[in-house]
Amino acid sequence: MSASRVEDLGQLLIIGLEEDRWNSALEKRLQAIRPGGVLLTPRNLRTPETTADLLGKIAKTLDAPPFLAIEDAAVGVDPLLKFFPALPSLHVVATKGPLSAEKLGDLAGAGLHLLGFNTTYAPLLDLVTEPQEVRPRNMVLGTDAKLITISADAFVRGLQQHGVLACPKYFPGVGDPKTDPDSGLDISGKPMARMWSEDLVPYRKLLPRVQLVLASHRGYKAYDLNNETPASLSANVLEGLLRVKLGYSGVALANFSSLLDHMSVEVEIILKSIAAGCDMVMAGPGGRSIEFVVESLRIAFDAGTISTQRADEALKRIARAKKGLRRPTGKFSKKSFDRLCRYFEEFNKDCKTADRENA
Repeated sequence: MSASRVEDLGQLLIIGLEEDRWNSALEKRLQAIRPGGVLLTPRNLRTPETTADLLGKIAKTLDAPPFLAIEDAAVGVDPLLKFFPALPSLHVVATKGPLSAEKLGDLAGAGLHLLGFNTTYAPLLDLVTEPQEVRPRNMVLGTDAKLITISADAFVRGLQQHGVLACPKYFPGVGDPKTDPDSGLDISGKPMARMWSEDLVPYRKLLPRVQLVLASHRGYKAYDLNNETPASLSANVLEGLLRVKLGYSGVALANFSSLLDHMSVEVEIILKSIAAGCDMVMAGPGGRSIEFVVESLRIAFDAGTISTQRADEALKRIARAKKGLRRPTGKFSKKSFDRLCRYFEEFNKDCKTADRENA
């Protein structure tokens, strides 16, 4: 790998931040790491104005336009709730038809864009085909692959109206897993044919239309029969299924943002994920840990642990996904915010009215 490409290795990372406002230390760290994206959580958000300012300055500091996303503070929690009125879930709206699902995506995309975000880790494409424990109602789940596919596709169209990139999750699907008592890993024993006709149906529709997809941390015996490996670390899933079988040319992601220190075993997982076929990983927050990951990436590529071909593939896919990606200006319109809040409230009210009429 050339020296110039080595300097681009930060593009393989989407980093979490501890800061909730811009400062010179953050600016220096971003310039040193040159990450491909930044991941905020609700704890980073103080006000709509400071969030817009923070994202605008992050984007201005980095040479390549970064993916700017917000992560749920907890599973099934709408991250926009920090500032906006509640919206119904896509799971609920799906029953009202694709126009409602597209409107939901339109509103969510407008809210994200107004704050400065250009990426969202949605929709969730979990297809449950066997009895499961109760899940949060605002997750996109159900037993009807066709309904999930239609509503998710419409939701993505709504997001794209505002230049917000969708990132469906968690590939290749739930697979109705059982927890392995020894490893603690959720492992799906669903046969390949059933995965294809059930869990993979939404992905087969959406993948040609999205630039990003988020890999599952579950294991799938259909693809790793004797080697129970999470999809996020599995070449059989990431290369064999995603690239070869489905022909996906976008960016594959894995989320390791819960790693809070720089223990070598954790860095090894990140390196293994990239070697297996993930193009980008989410890691952090924590300044020292991210710097340690970046240095470990450089050492791994210098040593040939991860091939030049694998790095070049990832960097090309990332650059292709970023074509046309909007950089936020950092400006915030209170008038637009107030108007959008009213739209949120009206849409939620209309959905509740429709529920009462159909009861």
